[in-house]
Amino acid sequence: MLFLGSLSAPPAGSWPWNTVQIIGFLLVLGRLAVLEDSSLTVWATALSLVPVFVYTPQANAWGAALLLVAIAALGDIVSRRRRTKALLAEREELTELERARRAVLEERTRIAREMHDVVAHHMSMIAVRAETAPYRIGELPAPARDELATIATAAREALVDMRRLLGVLRAEEGEAPRAPQPGFAQVDEPIATARGAGLDVRADLTPPHLPETVSLAAY
Repeated sequence: MLFLGSLSAPPAGSWPWNTVQIIGFLLVLGRLAVLEDSSLTVWATALSLVPVFVYTPQANAWGAALLLVAIAALGDIVSRRRRTKALLAEREELTELERARRAVLEERTRIAREMHDVVAHHMSMIAVRAETAPYRIGELPAPARDELATIATAAREALVDMRRLLGVLRAEEGEAPRAPQPGFAQVDEPIATARGAGLDVRADLTPPHLPETVSLAAY
């Protein structure tokens, strides 16, 4: 704009540009300083000073140069403030997300601690009492001993599952251990458990090839 605007300037004029050209260039320079990085603003201002000193009389060149530098500096200050506010807002958002994440982890840890202190303790006592009942009570019939042994085994399996669940609750996000979900191929396990509890369960199983969701539903 500065170079092209000087092509049609009158030779005796105090300025090689008209008022519209000067205001338009100052607006462009100020807008550039507000939106772009400081390095680009410095280069644009420095290069803009070249035609000012080349085409403008010395009496006016220094005043015009001072005006360009002032506008560029003010625009750069506005740009820095805008970027600082954006960074502060981004950090504040990250801080809020971290606080929410911390709150979730603390709540999960609290739940895991209560489950460990209360539920796991009672399950352990069930297993211990079922296993020691034949020695504490004395003579028991064989079916009663088998039933107590089944109860103790089920309690220990429940403890293993609970420890796995507690590990998931205590783990950081993305660190939770993952095990494959059971499917139709493992349906013999709950059948055996039910039979061990004394239920008359009959099964005629021919495991087909099922989708994972259907296989889990069947299990």
